[in-house]
Amino acid sequence: MPRTTWTDERLDDLVRNFDHRFDLLHAESGALRRDMTAGFADLRGEIAALNERITTVLLGLCVALIGAVGALIAAVAF
Repeated sequence: MPRTTWTDERLDDLVRNFDHRFDLLHAESGALRRDMTAGFADLRGEIAALNERITTVLLGLCVALIGAVGALIAAVAF
């Protein structure tokens, strides 16, 4: 296998190539971070809406249970 000589120019080209690729990687990771931040914000909104629905349903069940217990007490008392 022939030996490859690394001149200063070739090494400079290699470094520029690495720098360029790292810049691309940095830009892609920044875009991914923005996408994930937006996605998590949407997810938080959906969870908050679900939490409100669950709270409403549980409150309704509590009111119905109190009404049923009140009706039973009234039926037994009279």
